[in-house]
Amino acid sequence: MLVFHEQPHAKVRVFVDFNGPKVMPKAFEWGGKRYDIHSLNLVYQRRRGKGYDWCFAVSDLANTYVLSYSPESLEWILEEVQGQ
Repeated sequence: MLVFHEQPHAKVRVFVDFNGPKVMPKAFEWGGKRYDIHSLNLVYQRRRGKGYDWCFAVSDLANTYVLSYSPESLEWILEEVQGQ
């Protein structure tokens, strides 16, 4: 079995569902392809300078991804991809 780990640090377009104050990523576009999110595995905050980013560890049916959102710049970044 081949397992890969990639850190693309690429800007992505993320489709989200808002449920009150909660944000649930539903899908994202990367490299011209849409990835539908099957599960939300973990949500955490990470300090960046004086501010912070929200990080979402999500999975589709094949891989796990870490998406980060910056409330200051309003940008989503694909931080990490792990798969088989």
